[in-house]
Amino acid sequence: MPRGPKPKRSNSVLMDDVSSVLPLVQSVKKQGNAGYKDGPLIFHEFIRTVFPDYRFGKVHQEIVRQCQGILDGKVKRLLVQVSPQSGKSLLATQLLTAAYLTKYPTRKVGITSYNDEMACEHATEAKSFYLAAGGQLSTTLIGNWRNVSGGGCWATGKGGAVAGRSNTGLLIVDDPIKNLEEAESAATMEKLWNWYYSVFRARKQPYSAIVIIHT
Repeated sequence: MPRGPKPKRSNSVLMDDVSSVLPLVQSVKKQGNAGYKDGPLIFHEFIRTVFPDYRFGKVHQEIVRQCQGILDGKVKRLLVQVSPQSGKSLLATQLLTAAYLTKYPTRKVGITSYNDEMACEHATEAKSFYLAAGGQLSTTLIGNWRNVSGGGCWATGKGGAVAGRSNTGLLIVDDPIKNLEEAESAATMEKLWNWYYSVFRARKQPYSAIVIIHT
């Protein structure tokens, strides 16, 4: 399946069946999400607002459900592992980041990937969705943008420096392994694990959630 477009593009994600997501929407409406200034933030409806052409498929229903749990503070660890070009980064990195900062504007989201370019691309896409939701920015740099409430998004490739990234409520690891060669290298994998555990993961707070996305 092709990767979903930016909000301003006319083509849409080729997915199907939205009907089975509706019970989740109704359930979350009943529970409520304390903290969102305009009432409950429902991930499904947030996507509809910032990405009107998005069409949901069955494979994405569970991703939406688990991401809702992160927004509600009920899910603290999430592993998303599906086939390439299925829209997992669009949902669980870019759209989730925008929704999270819409609900928790004073917190930060940290994104990492196999290199700086990819991590910064995710952060830029998330910024577009955040702005589409009515968010306002105070500063905007490549891979590091902040909103007027003091929260924002920072991005770095694996192995990058993350010192000073306080109040990070959501940490996202999106495809940290570039190719098969890296995956089969014991030295590379050990280096990645050490950096993740001692550097990237060290940014978490007691309320933080961690999302790991893999093929």
